[in-house]
Amino acid sequence: MTDINMVGQDLLAYACSCGFRNENKKIFNNHLLTAARKDGKGVHKSLGRVNPTTGEVVMPPFNERSKEEKQASTYALKKKGSGEIATTIKQTEIYADATQIKFVPRVLVASFTPIMLAGKRAAEEIWGWRPDMPFENFLDTIIFHFFRDRGIDLAIYRITDPELHAQIKQQNLEQQQEVILNEEEEAQDGN
Repeated sequence: MTDINMVGQDLLAYACSCGFRNENKKIFNNHLLTAARKDGKGVHKSLGRVNPTTGEVVMPPFNERSKEEKQASTYALKKKGSGEIATTIKQTEIYADATQIKFVPRVLVASFTPIMLAGKRAAEEIWGWRPDMPFENFLDTIIFHFFRDRGIDLAIYRITDPELHAQIKQQNLEQQQEVILNEEEEAQDGN
């Protein structure tokens, strides 16, 4: 069995004994309910979470998991104070509602700070970044440009075709000129 930390939980699929797979838990549960009505009880059984590429069971159904596997799949935060209090963290796709960020495949929980939220909103409102941009893409873009501005390229690729290189260089030059013209027009409109 593959370690759950090797494949992020968000990348796993739910699998049924009949071969049905789906990444969406609601769709999978609906399959189990409707299939049981149609084919009879016990015919369809959850195999747990599987790697969608290989089909390997990465995490069995909850009641069949070891203590460690249950801990790896439980989203909980321990707060220290007068004793330890466990609070369940609910997942959300709405940035303003988030208080934490969970990084996968290895779980790293970090606070979702007001600066992160303000930065995301500023990128959308000022630079026109997509509001539906996944938060990891937002962070990747920010980190990439931060390091690039300081002379370090991360996760680069290299163009070896001279014609393609010249074409891209020309396109970039045209885009830069267009940006400069737009800025000049906006400056003139503002005066």
